[in-house]
Amino acid sequence: MKSGLIIFFLIFICSCNAAKKVDELSSSNATAQQNAPRLWKSSFPKSVKISSGFNTNEKTVINMMLDTYQTDMENKIDFFDNGGDTPEVSSPTLNPTSLSNDGILGIYKFSNWPNQYSGSALAITSTYGLRFNIGQPNEYVEILHADIFINTNFYNFDVLTAGPGYDLRSVVIHELGHFLGLDHKSTESNRALSIMYPSLRSDEIKRNLLSQDKSDLASKYNITLGSSPALTAQNYRLKYTPNPGQVGIPVTIITELMSDGTCHHSMNGIFTHKH
Repeated sequence: MKSGLIIFFLIFICSCNAAKKVDELSSSNATAQQNAPRLWKSSFPKSVKISSGFNTNEKTVINMMLDTYQTDMENKIDFFDNGGDTPEVSSPTLNPTSLSNDGILGIYKFSNWPNQYSGSALAITSTYGLRFNIGQPNEYVEILHADIFINTNFYNFDVLTAGPGYDLRSVVIHELGHFLGLDHKSTESNRALSIMYPSLRSDEIKRNLLSQDKSDLASKYNITLGSSPALTAQNYRLKYTPNPGQVGIPVTIITELMSDGTCHHSMNGIFTHKH
């Protein structure tokens, strides 16, 4: 620290395995809070670009999911806008962390899935940010950048009402939840209450925010929905404010889906726990 600021890059890799189920993503850390809140503190909307690899129908339904976050939150906040196209970046050697702060918030169609990730992964969301108050009750990560990667190399994704592939809208709305910092809701009762349930069957469709998702977003971004009050300004600041003397530690959170039904949590590539 005397010769300069030492930056630690912590890579969280969470692998969740579920036959024909959508991705398992997490920010768990065995030495700190397992579910430290993640959120954007910079202003909305976020301009999200869509890979030119998607066809017109696929781009249409992705934009529908971007808009859904505004309408389902009673138009209280415009989370996303359409930033237009971005070139596809698919490559056998691509590491999504290399895009972790490239200035383009992108949704990419990977027709050539990176070989450092399992072919069983349906999608990956890469989130980059600064971590504050590590190990304290008010620990949180300020998101600075995020990207979504869809595995079209090994899986088919549909834009129609039903199958035979995975429902693209259901996958995208789930990934956008992680983009905004939503965590998984892992208990079985949450399957009917949240798009963030950690799995999705190939015949399952979830295209709107559910009750738990709305509540979580309202709390995270201090939004008043219906009769539910938001946090007071003071409590909100205390919840997501660095402690005195804190310097944010850069962190990249990576997640992927496997196929055996068990969700494994790792930090820096080291296994910590499973559920």
